[in-house]
Amino acid sequence: MKKRIVRCALLYAFLCFLVGSAYPVLDEESYLFIAKQLAIARPYDWSLPWPPYGDSYRYAHPPLFLFWIRLVSTIVGDHVLWIKLVAGLPFQLLLGGVMGWFCSSQHVLQSDCTEETDTRDRLRSYWLWLCSPIVLLVGARAAMPDLMYAALGCLSMAIFCGTKSWKGRFLCGVFLGMACWTKYPAFLLWIPILYASSWRSWIAIAFGFLCTWGCAEIWLWSIYERWHLAVVLSTADHVERGELSGRTIGFMMRLLIACPMLLLVWFRFRSKRMILLALGIASVSSFFVPPLSTLETVVAIFWITLSLSAVIWCVRKLDFFALWLIVVLVGVCATHNFSSPRYLILGMIPLSIVVERNIRTISNIWIYPVLGLTLMISLLIGYSEHMHAHHTIKVFAQLPKDMTGMYSGEWTFRAAARAHGLSLWKGGKGMVLQPRQAVGGQLSSDFYVHKVYYTEEGYRFLLDRENSVGYYAETLGFWPLGWKKGPIEELRLWKTP
Repeated sequence: MKKRIVRCALLYAFLCFLVGSAYPVLDEESYLFIAKQLAIARPYDWSLPWPPYGDSYRYAHPPLFLFWIRLVSTIVGDHVLWIKLVAGLPFQLLLGGVMGWFCSSQHVLQSDCTEETDTRDRLRSYWLWLCSPIVLLVGARAAMPDLMYAALGCLSMAIFCGTKSWKGRFLCGVFLGMACWTKYPAFLLWIPILYASSWRSWIAIAFGFLCTWGCAEIWLWSIYERWHLAVVLSTADHVERGELSGRTIGFMMRLLIACPMLLLVWFRFRSKRMILLALGIASVSSFFVPPLSTLETVVAIFWITLSLSAVIWCVRKLDFFALWLIVVLVGVCATHNFSSPRYLILGMIPLSIVVERNIRTISNIWIYPVLGLTLMISLLIGYSEHMHAHHTIKVFAQLPKDMTGMYSGEWTFRAAARAHGLSLWKGGKGMVLQPRQAVGGQLSSDFYVHKVYYTEEGYRFLLDRENSVGYYAETLGFWPLGWKKGPIEELRLWKTP
């Protein structure tokens, strides 16, 4: 069993390395930038590099991950690849090992959590988990906090399910507290824990939780004289976010791409009522989507029905794992600013387990093609975001070396703009550089396009504003994937009269 867990951990870390990018993709550049300014004694005394700027104490995440990135960057220097390798390896091994434990235990969990399954089923569940785009790409983006908080959160759930001793419950609370001090959505894990435990267990878990998260929050309060979680909740509306209906529909549009394993559920689907329920919800949701053609509307309703009915079928029997999955799914739609697939990482272990329960009698003849499709999508998404970062940095070579001005945008573009010597635009007039496909911010109507810099042409798989494609969020585009040929990225230089 121990050897199998080690192999599962090493395999996950190895695949994350293969899929990873040497560039700071997505928000990795933000955390690397903040870590350079971070003072351990006063962890929120840096300048907020995105709207609404100003007070950094409203920053939505606790500082544990920032401490970790600061430590790693101090050891290995500013090389992005080495930072990602060193920062990610411990948590890749931890998360892969935790999933290996769930799939290798002779009695997977205690009897109050799930039924016993055979070894073949449990290992098949591991492969479904491992090949998923969410799991692989979160592991590859090691300079973002999703991997760390998922590893710590899932470790606490494994300890909770693996032992009923007071010491085990205490350790469950300790690691759950560490997960919550990495990203606050880990609080969602309290719901399945409370559902599946007695009040005596609650006391032990709460004691361990307060020893980590509680003490850490008190420490922040002693410095800034404000409770960080209260500040984050009270200022959540200060950050631009999509509508709840848009986030929910956007998430369902992206779910099958991010979790193709749900396609297997349809081989065992037996409920016409659930299909009609999902179809009804999808039809109603069509009134809340952007303007679409008749054919596009039909495709969207079909796609949402396919995703939603598979999820409903998987969680139709409420238990520990089903509830764990439900609270993560609801939490992604209700608590986050937009519906990014990576937010589901905390629920990928229960998802793979409940899917396996429903496909246990399916022949491997059907499993292998879906596994191959899943891995292919993961590699394609990983390659596409690497190429987008590569071309974003490359297009800056077209800019004059002595160019001055400001920039408005995020992700790899922001890191390249800083390296080019541009300053952050916080309003007012002037000359502002902005990306076309990535997140670029909102300029006033006074600006006009002065010049455009193009990258090389290719297939815009993940980001295509012209065709409303945005894999990372519904705010970037309605459709999760596209296949339009054109410049992978373009930079627009805006000016005011």
